[in-house]
Amino acid sequence: MKLFGVLADTQGCGWYRMIMPFTEVARRNPGWRLYLDGLMPDRVDGIDVLVAQRTCLPEPSATFQRHCREGAVRTVLELDDDLWSLDPANRAAVKFYTPELLENLRRNVELADVVTTTTEPLAEVLRQMNPNVVVLPNMIPKWLLHHDRPVTNGRVTLGWAGGPGHSRDFGEMAAPVRRLLQHPRFRDEAEFHMIGGPDWTDRVSSPRSTTRHTGWFPNVEDLYRALDFDLGLAPLRPTPFNDAKSDVKLLEYAALGIPAIASDTGPYQRAEAAGALALLCRTARDWAAALEALVNDAEARDRMGKEAREWAATRSIETNAHLWESAYGAK
Repeated sequence: MKLFGVLADTQGCGWYRMIMPFTEVARRNPGWRLYLDGLMPDRVDGIDVLVAQRTCLPEPSATFQRHCREGAVRTVLELDDDLWSLDPANRAAVKFYTPELLENLRRNVELADVVTTTTEPLAEVLRQMNPNVVVLPNMIPKWLLHHDRPVTNGRVTLGWAGGPGHSRDFGEMAAPVRRLLQHPRFRDEAEFHMIGGPDWTDRVSSPRSTTRHTGWFPNVEDLYRALDFDLGLAPLRPTPFNDAKSDVKLLEYAALGIPAIASDTGPYQRAEAAGALALLCRTARDWAAALEALVNDAEARDRMGKEAREWAATRSIETNAHLWESAYGAK
């Protein structure tokens, strides 16, 4: 069996949707040949399954569609975001995903033998284009469940990691976090650590508060090892785009035993229903109350972290790689 995967990137999406599952499938099946590349192959001689991640540019789309029509290889289109529902505030993404590229993507979804995705709401969007959609939730590597996160400086570290597309999401928690950090009761007990970019610590800082910023890491495993949070924050605005997103932020926290406060919306509601443990917030007042409660209570943080890790143990790639094998038609 030969599988060829076309990567859209080598960061978070590429890691969760292609690199990690392909690596585990290869480990489970020593006789298989698995390849990952950033370029769409022009020829598919000897390839049994071709997996294209988020393909939408004109040339690779035309090649993928040709492979779909010729039928010489099983074609899989992998997509983990509802790119037809982008938030207008995410200007870089809106500028990149032009109507022409979105039409290419729609056609690629339509012609693929199977479409793989992360969540049921996103699957419902994709089934309007192709009835053969398989939901493969994001997973974590099992080693993360036994990894001890770094010890911080004695303060309770409130943490968040993310990129420029989450500016408005960050705003869901910014004011409550800032108020807590500058409050006389907490300014010497709590700090805020942001990982990623751009640096938004100024949105939660004040002259009397403590904040830190760490830039991007070259790979996701390095990010895992840098998460020194005592309390993980997961803000998301209630939008159609966010509703279709996965619960991967909570999953990362849970795998490391980090208790979490999250927005009471889409993916985190579904995660809680599936057994995840987090405090869910709808309003700034909810965020303020949750932050104060958990900063004040080390025992509660410890208990929540342990219970969250139990949930995350059900979501390791080692336990669930067979789902990818089945979706690819290999078993």
